[in-house]
Amino acid sequence: MKEDRVRLALQELFGPQVGIGVTDPRSDNYLLMDSEKEAVARAVPKRLREFSAGRAAGREALSEIGFRRSAIPRSRDRTPVWPAGIVGSISHCDSLCLAAVCHIKTWRSIGLDIEGDAPLQKEAWPIILTQQEEQDLKKIPRWRRARRIKALFSIKEAVYKAQYPLTGEICDFHTLNVTIDGNRFEATFLQDVGSFQTGFVATGGFAEVDRYVVSCCMMEDR
Repeated sequence: MKEDRVRLALQELFGPQVGIGVTDPRSDNYLLMDSEKEAVARAVPKRLREFSAGRAAGREALSEIGFRRSAIPRSRDRTPVWPAGIVGSISHCDSLCLAAVCHIKTWRSIGLDIEGDAPLQKEAWPIILTQQEEQDLKKIPRWRRARRIKALFSIKEAVYKAQYPLTGEICDFHTLNVTIDGNRFEATFLQDVGSFQTGFVATGGFAEVDRYVVSCCMMEDR
């Protein structure tokens, strides 16, 4: 099943100390805990399903690292509030919802992203790519470029999600220049973002599974 293949890919990318959850955001079968319901009290059905699937994935991931059923409320900045001592990330596309969690002693912060198979519009490419990334793209065959851009987009989303809990700062795609080697990446900060100074390199991995792109980033505090 695709869920099993995506889970296995994430386990290989994150390593054994990170719990993984996989759910279906199209399902109506996931129930919210009381402290989670307020966040989607006025949500449309699609958003309610996505949010519920994300919390279910988060609880599944928590169970993998020894936590019993726990609420995952939403903070004022709309990010998940994990149990004390835990860091995590949630991401979804139309057909899969993923969560990853670990103890804060393992990583200070982690970021996770999944993208479906819909191509990114060419009008968005300049928004995503730095000049160096555009040059690097010319070194690969044309038929692979759209897929590589999708991977770069996903990687930058994962890095953003990893840095945000540590800095509380919003940054755009041009803040990072990404280089890829196999299924690993390095994302170099091109400007200061909180305690991450220009030149800092974030690392992680990505995988293409059943036409999904999944990316992860693991960070230590700065």
